[in-house]
Amino acid sequence: MLIQGLIVAIGFVVCTTSTDVPVRFARGFADNMVLQQGGTGASMWGYATTASTVSISVEVQDRVVGKVSANADKDGMWKTVLPPQPPGFDLHTVTATVGTTSAILKNILFGDIWVCSGQSNMDHPMTSIINASTEIAAANGFSHSIRLLKVAHTASSDPTVELQELSALETGWVAASNVTVANFSATCFLTGSMLQLSRGYPIGLIDSSWAGVGITTLSSRASCARCAVDALVGCPGGGSSAPFPTNATSVYNTMIAPLHRMTVFGILWWQGENSGPGCSQQRTNTTLATYYCLWQALIADWRARWAEQSSSSAELPFGFVQLEPTANPAIRWDETAHRISVPNRCLPRVFMAAALDFGDTVAGVHTRYKRPICARLALAAEAVAYNETSVYYTGPVAAAAAPSDDGKTLVVTFNSSGAGGILLRDGGGFSVCSVKHAALCWEWANDEYFANATATLGTEDNQIVLAIPPGFEGPVGVVRYEWKSLPCNWPALESCPVYSKENNLPAPPFMLGVGPSGPQPPPCLDTAFIPPQSTDDSSLLPSGGTDDVTPTAPRAAFKHPGVFVNADQITFIRKQVKIPGTPFNITAEKVIKDTWLNSRNTSSMSPEWNGTIACGILCLSACMDAHATCLNAFF
Repeated sequence: MLIQGLIVAIGFVVCTTSTDVPVRFARGFADNMVLQQGGTGASMWGYATTASTVSISVEVQDRVVGKVSANADKDGMWKTVLPPQPPGFDLHTVTATVGTTSAILKNILFGDIWVCSGQSNMDHPMTSIINASTEIAAANGFSHSIRLLKVAHTASSDPTVELQELSALETGWVAASNVTVANFSATCFLTGSMLQLSRGYPIGLIDSSWAGVGITTLSSRASCARCAVDALVGCPGGGSSAPFPTNATSVYNTMIAPLHRMTVFGILWWQGENSGPGCSQQRTNTTLATYYCLWQALIADWRARWAEQSSSSAELPFGFVQLEPTANPAIRWDETAHRISVPNRCLPRVFMAAALDFGDTVAGVHTRYKRPICARLALAAEAVAYNETSVYYTGPVAAAAAPSDDGKTLVVTFNSSGAGGILLRDGGGFSVCSVKHAALCWEWANDEYFANATATLGTEDNQIVLAIPPGFEGPVGVVRYEWKSLPCNWPALESCPVYSKENNLPAPPFMLGVGPSGPQPPPCLDTAFIPPQSTDDSSLLPSGGTDDVTPTAPRAAFKHPGVFVNADQITFIRKQVKIPGTPFNITAEKVIKDTWLNSRNTSSMSPEWNGTIACGILCLSACMDAHATCLNAFF
């Protein structure tokens, strides 16, 4: 028997042993589970006597429908891919045999497996939603078609190979029922049940979420390194007394990484409430790693790991709920890679459900209105994950903005407005920024430079006309829509200004540069960083790092490697932290720099604003002609 060791977790001890029997399946492969149907077959693995040959067979009604073999390596691990099986409700048996000893999985279905992850809005159970008793009772209707696995909350500073012992899982694999769904993720189950009804075959749902955790805790070391987050420190938020882990990679290591060897169909995600100020932009050395980078890195990394370690698709469908009211509006923007909607060229095979019109005055950020949000998510999954091209799922997506000849109005044109075009419920939600402040508005989304503009329907059913307010110093450089923590006439439900007539879907919030010369989104994150699994992740910890995008907004006043500042930005920073325009010593600069990093408008920081900017602005203000010396003193 090979003892791989003990891993001390945050509040837990995770024991990872290979096997004390001739053959077994890895934890997570158990009776009553769903295995991934179709494709190139479902990956399976486990442990057996070192160097032994393991025979694996799949049977249905005493008929063998698949047979493969695998060899256990020097550590006793074996892995294989089953012959592809069609989806259906026939109960299968999967047997792994070494010599005269067998390990048997019973009551197995073949269908699609969705992994659900994130923080509280994914973690919160069915008991927490509107009409909970009715929704929970309805789960009995899925007892034959949906199987559930809820992963126990564990965390570790090092990756683990397997999930916890099955006894430590909160349910194990079980059939859906009014009993088993009660404490299961509401978002995961409701979305999965809608997909089951539309697909007509079994669905397996794995809930691997934890209320409160930030995106860095669910990221691998490779992702953190790509975005210059120290994986040994992680994202601040909650501190040591928090009821959830705050160190980067700690939850990924125990609740996500062990799932990579299981073939799955797609990912569902709801996270970001705890990745706002302080978490979305963590300062590590000279870099501010934003959610923009971390989000794209996580998706690329999870896809690469699953494709490498199992037979999962390298383009694993990835769906998310865009943050609800009371959340940071800039995170909503980062979730689309600053491109309004998904999928897009930065986030292919990604889909989303907008939740900005389902605020909750009782539950706050933990909106209880999960069913209508999940209906949007399932609709998007049908279109993107299942390639149902006739399904309309986006809501109106702003595509371009152009001023009228007299400059008194601005015409916003929407793509994907659906059959019948736009439904304009009221004229609010829009604001405009002058071209002379466009760079600052785009970089910071500072309310000070925006003025409200009233909307009316245009002559085309995909256009909205904005009336420029009197006294506005035009021309318009940037237009934005519902860029608020509490958007859409909060707390009223489903009360955004702009919807599609088809399917009643809200337009996502956006910022849009006006005209071809207006500000543009940054380039996509280069995701070629993903290392092979054999790479020692500890070597990927950052020692500094530079930003991953090239700024596109106008720059004029000052430039240093990684530092871009213009006059508007200098004025804004000085106003925010009262930076004097006269020289001061380096100790004072460090104090002011730290103050700025804590008090800046983090809700709208864009990815090209790395940590060096703080130094650059301060050096520009304090020692204009000696900025190199100033920079050297910092670093």
